[in-house]
Amino acid sequence: MSSRTLLASTMAVLSIAAFGCGGEESAGGGDAVTAVTIQDFAYMPRDITVQAGAEITWTNEDAADHTATADDPEVFDTGTIAQGEEGTATLDAPGTIQYICTIHPTMKGSITVE
Repeated sequence: MSSRTLLASTMAVLSIAAFGCGGEESAGGGDAVTAVTIQDFAYMPRDITVQAGAEITWTNEDAADHTATADDPEVFDTGTIAQGEEGTATLDAPGTIQYICTIHPTMKGSITVE
């Protein structure tokens, strides 16, 4: 297991421990990072809430490539994230943003920026 995969797995476990098993996760602003795992063709957690300025990191644990792309790609688009790789976005404007995987459009998530 690579150190990057181990780190992503550890972050996912810590996120579950810190935030419970619910569908939504929150993170503070500034240098806060919110971790989203891509696994079994789904974003986990699917819906998150962050403070403005938080960096969101998607880690792909699937064998297939994925993206995390806002309904308006000008807001954010991670580009293709290969297995074991990460994509990031930092969101500053308050509101709720819906996003999908452009390769697998049935994969959906949302980010609420406070």
